[in-house]
Amino acid sequence: MIWQNGAVFAELGAMSMNNGNLPVEVPDFTRGAWNQVKGYTHAYALPEQEAETMAKAKAFTEQLKAKRKNNIGKTCKERG
Repeated sequence: MIWQNGAVFAELGAMSMNNGNLPVEVPDFTRGAWNQVKGYTHAYALPEQEAETMAKAKAFTEQLKAKRKNNIGKTCKERG
């Protein structure tokens, strides 16, 4: 099958470049089902999820800063 080895994309690219980099029509390999995928979720998080993740990241960063502040000037043995 042409799709599996990417040859179809090479052919479309060659067609475009041979015609001054004009756009070429890409065949619909899904036969119209490209917009009917079940179980798809968008890659972006909801605003609430973003806020929760940001709060966790800030708390973790503060822990690292506090740990670094406590270790400044200590030797490796003293840090444990």
